[in-house]
Amino acid sequence: EQIQGLPMTMDQVLLTAVEHDRAFRKAKAVAPVAS
Repeated sequence: EQIQGLPMTMDQVLLTAVEHDRAFRKAKAVAPVAS
């Protein structure tokens, strides 16, 4: 799989997904407190 001409390994894809999921959960947890 090539994205924007850059080779992406499954490890990179999974790592990116984990980081995005972690950031999403963190933001979702903080959102009710902030608002």
